[in-house]
Amino acid sequence: MTDPLAELSARMAEAHGLDPLAFEARVRRQLARRIARAAQPFKPCPDCGEELPARAFAEDAAAADGLQRRCRPCDASRSAARRSTSPDPGPLT
Repeated sequence: MTDPLAELSARMAEAHGLDPLAFEARVRRQLARRIARAAQPFKPCPDCGEELPARAFAEDAAAADGLQRRCRPCDASRSAARRSTSPDPGPLT
């Protein structure tokens, strides 16, 4: 019996000119992160202190749980504050 994920990964890798084994390994890592995230349905945000559903956090491949540290609203407000305090670079010439 063949592995459908391996077959799909091989077809996608070939279509995009990528190494099939490396592509399959990447797909399996992503799948494992998503399965682990489903096992943790809620996560606390350190900024607002709320316990939010995992879908309220953006993905972060470097994080152990596969999710960013801050929830999306807190990350957006933090980015907006950072942009408002940074100097305006002026018009591009």
